Amino acid sequence: MAARTTARTLLAGAVALLLLCGCVVTVADPEPEERTFTPGSDRLTIVVDNGDLDVSPAQTNEILVKRWVSGRSVLGGPNATWELNGETLSLLSECDQESACHARYQVLIPEGISLTVEGGDGRVEATAFGKPLTISTDEGAVEVQRVSGPLTLSSEEGDLRAGGVRSRTLRADTGSGRIDVSFISAPDDARVTTEEGNATLELPDAAYDVDASGGGEVVTEVDTHEDSPHKIAAETDGGRIRLVPVD
Repeated sequence: MAARTTARTLLAGAVALLLLCGCVVTVADPEPEERTFTPGSDRLTIVVDNGDLDVSPAQTNEILVKRWVSGRSVLGGPNATWELNGETLSLLSECDQESACHARYQVLIPEGISLTVEGGDGRVEATAFGKPLTISTDEGAVEVQRVSGPLTLSSEEGDLRAGGVRSRTLRADTGSGRIDVSFISAPDDARVTTEEGNATLELPDAAYDVDASGGGEVVTEVDTHEDSPHKIAAETDGGRIRLVPVD
């Protein structure tokens, strides 16, 4: 009995010491966890509050999610939740004030789904979408490759990059981040807006109807024609937007 009492006393004292000194328990990188969700419609919104996201379509009827959550905490690892509620898949991880944690997610969704991503400070990567794709972040960078559906990208401070773009419509908006988009077919309607950030659109050989506005600088190095079916709108307050031929 005395031994049990002593053990409990030592454990309580150790926990108290950790709390008082601000010491942390480091949680090593875990093996990925996997979970499957059944979509309820052809639309999906993924909300990621703290972590990086890699998402792409696949030949599947389910939403397939892998997650890696690691970190350190006074009392253990971070609290992570994932759930599908209607058309919204929430991928959340929470740390206390004395913690440092990181989450990474890999998501495969059915090919026929239109996707919206609402990110925070983490990086978002999306590849090979043919359906409408909308991605927004606070400070997180966005990387998009090989898309052909309508594309909308926005961030307050993160960089926006897209390559191999066949989308006929583009909306790209940033505050202080950078925008770099490379088209491999001429868009019908591309609109780029920045506050202080710089932007570059690489455009295939064609004539473009360019509408430039704002107090910043817009440099046009492509052929222009006001009756062209390919419309480009570029607006910047204090940044620099370049419209250049694709290499």
